[in-house]
Amino acid sequence: MVTLVGVAEYDSASGDDKVLIQFDASADTGDAADVFYLAFNRATGINAGTQENADKVAIVTQQLTTPTGATKSFFKAALGAGDSYEIGTGTGGNAQHTFTVVSIDTDTVPARATVTILSGARPPASPPDAPAVPPPPAAPVLPVVLSGDDTCQAASMGLYTFEGYTASGAPYFSFGDRWLFYDPDCNGSGSSRWKISFGRQGTWDLDTTATGNLDGIGCSVYHFCGYKSSSEQSYPPGGSWRFYCGSTDGFRSLDVTVG
Repeated sequence: MVTLVGVAEYDSASGDDKVLIQFDASADTGDAADVFYLAFNRATGINAGTQENADKVAIVTQQLTTPTGATKSFFKAALGAGDSYEIGTGTGGNAQHTFTVVSIDTDTVPARATVTILSGARPPASPPDAPAVPPPPAAPVLPVVLSGDDTCQAASMGLYTFEGYTASGAPYFSFGDRWLFYDPDCNGSGSSRWKISFGRQGTWDLDTTATGNLDGIGCSVYHFCGYKSSSEQSYPPGGSWRFYCGSTDGFRSLDVTVG
């Protein structure tokens, strides 16, 4: 790997920097004209007015053209960062020599072009981008079966069908005229619970876009419906739920099995 600097900034170069690279490939190609010269055409200082191939690595050859020894230069290529130039073809179709400009940094003084010279094979190609892997399909949400032994809760027990997701990302379900859903904030103070709400076809419908109080009746439940305080929104929990059992019995804690 070699670093090239422009002739206009040679006085700022370090001991490892080069202004010119000479590469003689004539013995490999059998062509005496295949002596290549690489230089960094830095557009600054005395070279600020360059009109072509500014801040690129220029590649030229020189050839004897007269009996007096005069030579003539032949332009071959101008390489930007990431570009390559190949010389000849060897066995297996590989280039015999490849010049590659790895990088060009014009933010430093002197500006530098970093060049590699690879002999005998082409540089390895960059691996292709891996194909995008589609996200796995969302796991199906199974229906919820609620069961309990008390007559107070009987009207709310049954097979609840998955309907979709609310704004919090929790699933919600329906059974007859009842909703089963997670309310992350039923009263505006962060009280979260799973609720069975009567009114799917009546007074209190469900607002699945709301961030709290989804059925519009706060933390209350009526008409033999129930709730269970919980911070787990992925699936309704079993155990002890509170049910409203009418004006005579009021609220009662009743066991619910979720299957």
